[in-house]
This record gives sequence, C-alpha cells and structure tokens, in this order.
Amino acid sequence: MRRWLLATTLLLLTPPVALAAEELAAEVEPGEAVSQIDRDIAAARAAFELASQRNDLEAALQAQRQMVSLLGTAHGNDARELVDPLLQLADLQFAAKKLPAAAQSLERAIAITAARDDIFSYALVQPLSDLASVYNRIGKSASAVEALRRARHITHRKLGILNLEQLDIADQLAESYFQMGQLGEANRENRFAFRVNERQYGPDSPELVPALNKLGAWYERIGLHPVARRNYRRAVELIENAYGPDDLRITDPLRRLARTYLVQDEPLKEGQATLQRAIGIYASNPNADVVEHAGSLVELGDWFMLARRRDKAMEVYTRAWNLITDEGANPEKAEALLGRPFRLRFHPPLTDENMLRGAPEVHIDVSFTVTPAGIARDVQIVGGTAHWQMKRDFRTALHKAKFRPRFENGTAVATEGVTFRYTYVLRGEGTDPELWSESIDGSSDQEFP
Repeated sequence: MRRWLLATTLLLLTPPVALAAEELAAEVEPGEAVSQIDRDIAAARAAFELASQRNDLEAALQAQRQMVSLLGTAHGNDARELVDPLLQLADLQFAAKKLPAAAQSLERAIAITAARDDIFSYALVQPLSDLASVYNRIGKSASAVEALRRARHITHRKLGILNLEQLDIADQLAESYFQMGQLGEANRENRFAFRVNERQYGPDSPELVPALNKLGAWYERIGLHPVARRNYRRAVELIENAYGPDDLRITDPLRRLARTYLVQDEPLKEGQATLQRAIGIYASNPNADVVEHAGSLVELGDWFMLARRRDKAMEVYTRAWNLITDEGANPEKAEALLGRPFRLRFHPPLTDENMLRGAPEVHIDVSFTVTPAGIARDVQIVGGTAHWQMKRDFRTALHKAKFRPRFENGTAVATEGVTFRYTYVLRGEGTDPELWSESIDGSSDQEFP
C-alpha cells in the first residue's frame, strides 16, 4: 500500500479553503451558477488538504469519506470519477489500520474499473496487489491468492508470461501460500520469479545475483540449507567471472553462504573460511563500508561463540566495536550491531497439534537474563496460553540456548529482563506447528528457521 505522504503535494502557502474556492471559480464558465454539490465537494477537498497539512489522519479520513460520498451523489455510485478517491481512501484506511474498511474501498474501486473499462484493464494490477496485502493482514490468504492470480493474469495478457512487472506479485503469492502452509506452491512461485529473472538477464550475467540471493534466502527460510548454498555459490561464481575474486560485491553472497553453515549444530570449517574470505576482502579494500566490515566481524564472533571459543569471540566482537567507533566513525551503528542480545542458537521443544488443544496457535511469555557469556539465566515463564508441559519443556530448552551478549563500550555485559513471546502456529491441517518469537512489547520480531 502507498504511504500517507500527502502534504508534500499540496500548495502549503495558500489557505486550503481559499484555494478550493479559487479552483472552483476558475472551473465555472461566466454566468454559470455553482451548484451546492460542487460547493460541498470543494469544502470536503479543502478539509482534506488542511488535515493533510496538519498530519491529522482521522480528520483526513473523515474528509475523504465525505468526498467519496459527495462524488457518488454527483456522478453515481459506480462512476469512474470515484476510482481515484476510493483508492486514496483505502490508503488512508490502511495507514489508520482500518483494514476491513480498506478492503471494501479497494473492492469497490476494482469493481468500478472492471465495469467501466475492462476486466483485464492494466489499471487493476496495483489495486489488486494492494487488496491482497490487506487480505493477508486480516487472515484471508486464500482471497489474497485469488486477487494476486487475477493481477498476474492481466500482466501476462499485456506483457507476456515472463514479464518483469509481475515479480512483486510472485513474491506476494509466495508469502500468501507460505502463510497458508502450502510450501510446495510457495516454492513454485519463488522458482518462477527466479526463472523470470534468468530469462531477462541470462544465466551467466552478474545481474542475476540479486535473484540468486533471494532464492537462496527462501531455501534458508524453509531449512533447505544445501540448496541455498548452491544458489549462493553460483552468485559468487558470477561475480568472480565478471569482476574478479576480490571485488567488494562478492562479500554479500559469501556472508550468506557462511550463514547457511552457522545454523548447523557443528559449524563446518568451510563456512568459517568463506566468512574469513569476505572479511579479508573488506580489510584490503579502502572503499569498503565500515559497518559492513564490522558486521562480518560480528558474524565471525558468532562462529567462535558457537564453537565454544568464547575468548576468541570476545576478541573479535571488540574488534568490530572498535572498527565502528574508532576515530569517531559511527557509535550509533555499533549500538545497533552489538547493543542488544541476539539469539544464536535455540532448539525449541517439539510439539504436535494435539498439544494445541484445538487452537490454531498458543503462546508462551518468558523473561530471562542474558549473561556476558551469552547464556540464558533466571528464566521465568510469565504467562501464556500453552499447556503447562509445553511451558516446562520450553523453560528447560531456553537454558541451553546460546546468545551473542550485549556490549557497552566494547565490553560484554549482562542484560536483565529480556522478555519474549514465543508462539506456536498450526498452518493447516496435518502440519506440524511452526514457531516464531517477538518481544512482548512488540519492538522486534525474529522468526525461527
């Protein structure tokens, strides 16, 4: 959905009511009377513009709803003149988190466009995509898929089956299928998007690297790390062939490749060597981004933490901190990289759908301290809807988790009162529950692989 950034399009130096009156007067032929409905529309437009200037979302919503109603009275409730105001209303409703209302506005705009223009009008593509975004957020993934497939069919008719314009639609379709638990369909959409890119750029072009990285990230997400590695290795090869083995562009797929080994119980030396190659490229290139260089060092420190080489890990973390903060570089970035604990490994207790007691999801609220050694201590179950046995097993498992500790002034420190909500979700009948976590205050979100 488009963001509500409307004030920048307005003539802020002219009072909105006066501006609307001047525009209305300019549109009227000499001797022609101005109808009351035209005056009301001008007043609603002025109220909307004033609310936009003041960044008053609720007032803008009220004015835009009135605008749509007045235009319906003036032109008919299925008139083409309502389409853009309805789409703008949907944007406002989306910004105000009035999602069912946003869906209704989009549905009405789509119906008018299809009736007045054509059911295959290209003007339907973006509204259908926006409608799918809303549907996904209100739990109507099946309806989202229907809208997206309709939008993609329109692009196929106009631009061909392998057109680039459909890539965002394919991404949304993949996410919708994933939310529905249909991993096979989600995988098909991700592979189709890659095929479109490969057809566009060719199999040996370095321009294919972003698509390879994206496909690799998908396979990481669903735990197929060997398949992800094949994509990242291919990305490395394409960059090497085009730009040489020490080009900075190669560092991104190298770090991605290394990460696929990090998630294993016993990180392999190949992954560590891959990451150290990326670090070496950063170190030897004067144009390297300092924050990216430091980020690669943090990842190396994570390797050492998981390999039970804590002293070496702390040495590398400190190097990363100093790299960013030395010579006044960017202490805020150091805080972003190392200013809070980060979960490196956690094996949540397995469960099955019977433990959910008929609910589509249950959650467990926990509070704990992350020590300077990266261990969870003082683990407390502070709430939740899960079965008591799940809570007990979860508490036991969290004691075995490994974290990157928080740093202050380059030194690892304890972080008390870390609070998270872990949620088990059943994504379809016959599937095993999946798990994700978020801070109880909603400030962050980290999905389990």
